[in-house]
Amino acid sequence: MTPRPLPPLVLIGLVLSCGGGSRSASMSFADFKATLERMKTPFEEPCPECHQSGKVLDPDTGNEVKCPTCEGTGMRKGVRGPTVADFEAAFGKPERVESRPADLVWEYWFFPCREGTVRLPAFLDEQPGDEVRVVTGEPELIRR
Repeated sequence: MTPRPLPPLVLIGLVLSCGGGSRSASMSFADFKATLERMKTPFEEPCPECHQSGKVLDPDTGNEVKCPTCEGTGMRKGVRGPTVADFEAAFGKPERVESRPADLVWEYWFFPCREGTVRLPAFLDEQPGDEVRVVTGEPELIRR
């Protein structure tokens, strides 16, 4: 006797009960945070405020002061988020997206994890000559 294939609705139920195919569903919250941190890359670029001089004019006094953007070094340092493709390869697409109240840029992205749901403040950043990158805030665990 040959086994009968499962009906399509049973197959859909099995897929949904396994986390909906999201890559983050098998991760712990600690793994999610660690993976997100590893994906960020440091950068150093010429400061756009002081044009690498390290000094700007104080609008109140007219005196030259240390540039607040680069702290007088002439080079701005920071951390870039991962590209959208790298982010989706690591975590998959968010289960759902919600707007943050009174905010036009940031959104909340929700991902399943072993302990519950991760709520991640995020937005997409597009700079000329660069790939679209995911900028994130601090992830938060929402228990089931």
